[in-house]
Amino acid sequence: MITEFVNCAYAKPNKQDFVVTDLAMRRLELIELLNSLEGDWVNWQILKTKKDANKFYIQSVVRDKPVEVKAVEHMPDRVEDDMPF
Repeated sequence: MITEFVNCAYAKPNKQDFVVTDLAMRRLELIELLNSLEGDWVNWQILKTKKDANKFYIQSVVRDKPVEVKAVEHMPDRVEDDMPF
């Protein structure tokens, strides 16, 4: 998993209790960031800082693709040529 800071977007606390957070984004930088990414989905996490719970930061999360394992790799001791049936 790879994480990067998203510098073009900011999360700010809101005084209203029914609003989780406010997001402010610089449009041109956001478009540039999105165009540089691959894939159909963008995953971001809004995190609280350890020192001050009222300060937030945003990270982009890129998950590694799962490695495809073939059946032969699960059972390497089986050889198809020696099968009697």
